[in-house]
Amino acid sequence: ISGGTNVDLGGTLSATNAGTYEGTATPRKGYCWSDNTNSSKSYNWTISKIPDPVMVTAKTGLSYNGSAHTLATVSNARGTVYYSTSTELTSSNYSSGSTTIPTGTNAGTYKVYYLISGNSNYNSKSDAVNVTIKQYDISKNATIGSVGDQKYTGSAITPTPSVTVPIPSGKTTTLVNGTDFTYGYSNNISVGTGTINVTGKGNY
Repeated sequence: ISGGTNVDLGGTLSATNAGTYEGTATPRKGYCWSDNTNSSKSYNWTISKIPDPVMVTAKTGLSYNGSAHTLATVSNARGTVYYSTSTELTSSNYSSGSTTIPTGTNAGTYKVYYLISGNSNYNSKSDAVNVTIKQYDISKNATIGSVGDQKYTGSAITPTPSVTVPIPSGKTTTLVNGTDFTYGYSNNISVGTGTINVTGKGNY
């Protein structure tokens, strides 16, 4: 804060943090207030809080791989960020959240609620982001076990070859029929070449 040519300013004239500050103004020699007095007068001036600049961004490009994925990234936080994937966070319940960015393992869409608590310079801020973990694509990476020749029986023949995938990294997982995939059959009664279709389910 700077004065004009007719007064001298004192008290707090500059500050960094949000708050209310007191200054003084004193008429210079030969000048007075409108009430003809020339004593110092005090005044208040304020620096207002601003919204916290925190940015919580949903992770993209996530696919199920048997391991936990961090669901979001955070930047520019000026306070402590609280998270929840089950409850919207408010000023009255945010402390029930976690200060660790949530993770997710299974395929699906997660809603990540967050609230950053206010402080002396920044207002609190709350919002939510949606994060999707896609199903693992077994059409590209699954290995289906071999099926030997079958004898004609007059009834539908339903072999159940194993289905494996190379996850988690460095390991092989055998999928479970009915949980991770289902079998489908065609041309499996008459003599000839039958077909087994494997359709992903759940995380696949």
